Parts: sequence; C-alpha cells; structure tokens
Amino acid sequence: MHVVPRHVAFPDDPAVSSRALPTVEDIVAAARAAGTHLTLWDAMPGLDYPGCSPDGCVRWRDLGEVSLHTDDQFGSGIAFAGFRKPSPSAVLDLVCILARTAGPMLIIDECFCHGVSIGPDDQPAEVSARPEWTWGYPVE
Repeated sequence: MHVVPRHVAFPDDPAVSSRALPTVEDIVAAARAAGTHLTLWDAMPGLDYPGCSPDGCVRWRDLGEVSLHTDDQFGSGIAFAGFRKPSPSAVLDLVCILARTAGPMLIIDECFCHGVSIGPDDQPAEVSARPEWTWGYPVE
C-alpha cells in the first residue's frame, strides 16, 4: 500500500489546496496515536518510533515495513510513504489521524490502479464501509 497527500497526487487540481507536507515526526506521532507499530526501512538514529512489543507484533495493528520519501518539488517533508505487508486497517487508522493535520490523503494499492481519498473528518469505520475500500477492516 502507498499513501500520498492529495495535493502531491493532484498538483493542478484547484480544489486541493497546497499545504506543508507531513514530517517524519508527524507520521510517527500519528502511528503512535493510532496504536499501530512499524519497522522503518531506513534507520533514523534518535527517532523513537512505535515498534513491535517484546511480546511480538499484533498483526492487525502492524503497518509493516515503512519506506518514507521526500520530494523537493513540494517542500520539505514526506511526499510518499510505502507500506510493505501492512495490515490495511492499521494503515487506514494511521491515515485518518494523519489527515487531521496533514490534510487530505490518498491510500493507493500496490499496482497504483486503485485508491481511496481520506479527508480530515473521515473516520476508519465510515471509510471501511465505502464501496471503494476493498481491503477489509477488522471489528474488535
């Protein structure tokens, strides 16, 4: 799965206002607030991110292996995040929280052929009920 801010995906769309990109710290804070855990592909010394507990990972809270990418065209910050082997519900929870501060986001599948827009007011249960959300969502 991939996540990208909408203004990065659609830079010429006047309905999508440009804004500051989320920082690594913003993404880590959203992951922590969502109760998810991750493994970063690129080590970032000094960054305290929510990894698996010593007792092991909780599969449906796992963001998988996360790769964060910048794009100077859109300013400093993270313009694209890739998730390898994530729980889709963990990604959805993270992005719903991240969209509150970073603005509208897109969750895109591995082949870049299907995506779901997430707005600042969207809630995971509501998004997972949409026909375009095809990845499932666990109910506790």
